[in-house]
Amino acid sequence: MQLNGPCVAGTLSGREKDGFDPRRAVFAGGYALAGLINYGRANW
Repeated sequence: MQLNGPCVAGTLSGREKDGFDPRRAVFAGGYALAGLINYGRANW
């Protein structure tokens, strides 16, 4: 697999369903991972 830019890896911890997006994977990481992703987007 070839990646064309930044990526994030997380631990798959489950799946969920809702009315807007019927199926979605849920990854562990919490607030710290979200903050790290936001920092990377702002400073890449």
